[in-house]
Amino acid sequence: MAIPLLVMLVLLIVQFALAAYAEHIAQGAADQALDTARTMGGTDTAGQTQAQAVLTQLATGPLTHPLVSVTRDASTVTVTITVTAETLVPGFTLRVHAEASGPIETFTPDTP
Repeated sequence: MAIPLLVMLVLLIVQFALAAYAEHIAQGAADQALDTARTMGGTDTAGQTQAQAVLTQLATGPLTHPLVSVTRDASTVTVTITVTAETLVPGFTLRVHAEASGPIETFTPDTP
């Protein structure tokens, strides 16, 4: 009786570790997408492409179902990434959310 509970406890610990790892990857992808989209002349499509590239490169195994949203208005860019951590315990799914936001870079000439 104690062995199955111990195995379940170990799997839950590993499941939460995978979720923490997934959050770290998602936040890194959101930060890089923000850096790409907020540059002068950058676009929300460029930010989305960058986020997808980072997620493809780093998260092939531990993350599933990535959803990337990049919104760029007149003054700010917001990147939202939602992913699901790989499931080890059947029926126990952890969704991870990361967000990055910042102002759009603009050129302001010096005035004497």
